Amino acid sequence: METMAVERGQMRGGRRRSRWTLVVLFLMFATPLAIAWLLNFSPWAWHPAPSLNHGRLIQPVRPLAEADFAELAPRGAGGLVHGRWTLVFAAGPECNDRCRQALYTMRQVRLAQGHNMGRVQRLLLLLPAGRVPAWLGEVRRHYPGLRVARMRAGAAPRLRKLFELDGAGRHSLFIVDPRANLMMRHDLDARPKGLIRDLQRLLKASYIG
Repeated sequence: METMAVERGQMRGGRRRSRWTLVVLFLMFATPLAIAWLLNFSPWAWHPAPSLNHGRLIQPVRPLAEADFAELAPRGAGGLVHGRWTLVFAAGPECNDRCRQALYTMRQVRLAQGHNMGRVQRLLLLLPAGRVPAWLGEVRRHYPGLRVARMRAGAAPRLRKLFELDGAGRHSLFIVDPRANLMMRHDLDARPKGLIRDLQRLLKASYIG
């Protein structure tokens, strides 16, 4: 009788061990699935933050060529769109309210860069014209240090497309990197703080320009 009782106890113990083995195996396979669900689909799941950019990244970047621009009153050595970060606004035949708003914003955004201010320049880009516009002298008096260039006639169609001047680009400020790549567009109606922060991040991340 004792032998039979021992055998029954051993059988029950074996069944319990088998059940625990099955439970452990189930947990080994189920736990990673549960964790994956929690990380991706639960209300408490972590999700990457949205893009920190305030402007629209231009992807892929659009290379610019120095030969497409004719600077008015050239400043000597150094390229117009090479070597420094450049804020660009393209103006039409008249410097209207939008144009003056852009010039003011570019100046304030550059000043806001503090010790990195020298790494940033401002460029007013004019559409091809037969003569220098009469309003340019006044603009230069109000905004010293502003560089001014005209699109060369042969390059105008290409530049109009690159700067989107037949669409949203007419009301935008552009960022050009020190390698002369058109890389970001900011709407003039957006808050300037967004452009300031974008440029600060670019300057912090870049070792050029």
